[in-house]
Amino acid sequence: MKHVRAVIVLGILTTAFVAAMAQAASAEIVGPCTAFFNGIHFDDLDTPAEARERLVIPEGGALNFSGSVNADADFVAVDIVFSPWAYEILRESEAASEDAGDDFGSWNVDVPIGFFATYGQGIYEFRGRTDVCSGNAFFVVGDGPPWGSVIGQAAVGLAGAGVLMAAAGAWLPALISGGGGFVRCVFSGIPIGLGGAVLVQQAGLIPLSATSAGVGVAGGAVATTVIWQACSGLHGLFTGGSSAASAATAGGAASGTAAVSGAATLPPPPSFAPPSAPPPASGAGAPAPSAPAVAADPITPVQPDPIVKADPATAFQPDPTVKADPATAFQPDPTVKA
Repeated sequence: MKHVRAVIVLGILTTAFVAAMAQAASAEIVGPCTAFFNGIHFDDLDTPAEARERLVIPEGGALNFSGSVNADADFVAVDIVFSPWAYEILRESEAASEDAGDDFGSWNVDVPIGFFATYGQGIYEFRGRTDVCSGNAFFVVGDGPPWGSVIGQAAVGLAGAGVLMAAAGAWLPALISGGGGFVRCVFSGIPIGLGGAVLVQQAGLIPLSATSAGVGVAGGAVATTVIWQACSGLHGLFTGGSSAASAATAGGAASGTAAVSGAATLPPPPSFAPPSAPPPASGAGAPAPSAPAVAADPITPVQPDPIVKADPATAFQPDPTVKADPATAFQPDPTVKA
């Protein structure tokens, strides 16, 4: 949706720019008049490009408006034009005079352009007119940089304020958190566009008009929107990469934790006893199973069986050849009582 808006605004900008150029080239004389600015015919000053070549008034210079009309004219006037508006800055009544019964009038007046020559520069559109004819022409004041005049410096400040508005309201929020918005970009584009239109006029390229101001505002909105989208893209790029890295780190940590916990809960490995010999097959030659051993009762001492008689032949007899050593012979412990 953001890209669609930008394309729409860009289309409006292109259409308005073409309209401004067509409008700037439409100056012509209407009616039975011949008119001059500083001796240069209006027909040679009907486009900004021709004015830049033929009529550049230096700072502090003057503009003379002269002409004639093949009719009985009652007044002559000069307007400064900011299309579609025009403001009258000079009016002379009965400036046209009749000549010996012929309907012929002429005039020669100085146009007050002191304000433009002192505080500004660039290209301007003027309209000279009488009550029977009119014509538009362009002229240029000064030839310095557009920011060299007071008006140009004010335009730079206006555009700079718009840039600060866009940076604080749209670009930085988009870069930091992905915020901002199209509406903020449009509002920021208003001072940027107006300042840009004045700078273009001060540079001597296109006279200031409603169309050029609209082109500037649209251009400012497009520029701020494009930068805003770029900041949003950078935010998504940075946050996407860090999120992926965090997710990978978290996944690795979780896997490690699961491995450790899994190792802690695993049962001990089974013990493998050596295989026992298979029991011998029952049959001939197989030994009889022995009776299970009976553990002796530690409390009851073993008593000899009175039924069993000792065999004198096999009973233990001391060896008569072995003499007992009285020193080493076993002597009972006199301290032990039976």
